[in-house]
Amino acid sequence: MNKIKIFLNISYPMWEYNENGELVDNDLVEELKHDVGIDCMFVELQNIYDGLYEDNAINFEYRGFSNEVEKEAFIKKVEKAISLVKEKVGEKYIIENNIVL
Repeated sequence: MNKIKIFLNISYPMWEYNENGELVDNDLVEELKHDVGIDCMFVELQNIYDGLYEDNAINFEYRGFSNEVEKEAFIKKVEKAISLVKEKVGEKYIIENNIVL
């Protein structure tokens, strides 16, 4: 069974691996390619995550959330997105939440 890993990095947050642990794709899995809602959720999560860093020609530094309310709201968005993925393709894939804050 293929695996979907959700983690935030420098690119799209969904990573598909085959049963041998080899990367298949760094994008929505085929069954979700046309799901605009899930795609928008993951793009938003990645944008929020990217905003947690100062990244310019002089400095690359983690700034984090400005308060716990923002952090909790973000965590809830992550949970909602992963829940929707599980609803739609959870029988076909093992789904892992690898987001660490």
